[in-house]
Amino acid sequence: MTSVITNVSALVALQSLQQVQFDLNQSQNRIATGLRINNPVDDAANFGIAQGLRSNLQAFAAVQQSLSSGTGLLSVATA
Repeated sequence: MTSVITNVSALVALQSLQQVQFDLNQSQNRIATGLRINNPVDDAANFGIAQGLRSNLQAFAAVQQSLSSGTGLLSVATA
């Protein structure tokens, strides 16, 4: 006769670990893609880094717009 012994505590711990791993992967993916995580409490260090990267991207966009405006002004001046 075959018997299956299950350790309920181990199964609950495994399920909990899998959920934590899923949440961690989801937060890391959101940070890597520049999306917001739920709130700063989720991961304060990564939230701060993501905010810094967002501000850098906005600064680069402003510089690019200024350069485009300068290029347009120069082309008008030469014409």
